[in-house]
Amino acid sequence: MSSIKVVGGKQLKGEIKIQGSKNAALPVIAATILNKGITILRNCPKILDVFHMINILVELGCKTSWDGNILTIDSTDITTPVVSEASVRKMRSSILYMGALLGRCREVTIAYPGGCSIGKRPIDYHLDAIGKMNVTEELDRDGEIIHCYTNEILGNDIFLEFPSVGATQNVILTAVLSTGKTRIYNAAREPEVAELC
Repeated sequence: MSSIKVVGGKQLKGEIKIQGSKNAALPVIAATILNKGITILRNCPKILDVFHMINILVELGCKTSWDGNILTIDSTDITTPVVSEASVRKMRSSILYMGALLGRCREVTIAYPGGCSIGKRPIDYHLDAIGKMNVTEELDRDGEIIHCYTNEILGNDIFLEFPSVGATQNVILTAVLSTGKTRIYNAAREPEVAELC
């Protein structure tokens, strides 16, 4: 068996630049479509998951550009509420476009998300919660394609059976432009939820 020997004895010194948090960036990127204008994200990590989320924005009609680690998103013109199945299958957090598109367009068509090596993590909590906000949900192809729509999103008291980070974020994104007040009970309290708020 091979080994690695580390010989130290010297004090470390210097400076490093810490990249922004992926878990904070991904829901904020989805949230930018709620703004009918320009959003600037500073210290945005340049990683594959962020690039996948940006590709979905472009498919939806947004314009994006980078200047170093500053990401500029122009979401003035959303041209479709449909997220391509191929894009959604690449990463789990793409499901956050469900709440954001519902908020902005009052409808969304999105596939069941993929991209997770942790294992199967159903989105039942997401669907149960937004279904309580005057949103109609239809599942096609044995639940693989989700179509949600409403004339008006209504705030409600949402009781999550489990404090799911993604479900909490999707309820927040759905509720931003809703009528009335939404309270989430048993909400996730991770830092990426606080960053989204």
